[in-house]
Amino acid sequence: MRNIPFGNLGVRTSARQLLYSRLRYERYISPGFNLEPLLTFVGLVIAWVLSQHKSGTFIKLGFILNFDRVELHKRLRKSFQKLTPAELRALTIHTFTHRGVPPNI
Repeated sequence: MRNIPFGNLGVRTSARQLLYSRLRYERYISPGFNLEPLLTFVGLVIAWVLSQHKSGTFIKLGFILNFDRVELHKRLRKSFQKLTPAELRALTIHTFTHRGVPPNI
């Protein structure tokens, strides 16, 4: 069994929440179901949230795009680009299945 980048339940759930919340972000995804921007964004936000809480003390900070996050973004994009076609298809189907209806891909 292989760990699929972005296959983590938290990443997948967060992506689906963004897509299908009342804000309807699915409108901003290309007809080709390009998940790279969405999943790299979700990965960055989750890493940021975890970094905020690793000390056990909440510090009110906004999302600041510093060098570490730029480097993380580059690593996340590389991870996405290494997905096999089968992995990408599985992630796409899972992410875009809404109310039990899979996407027509």
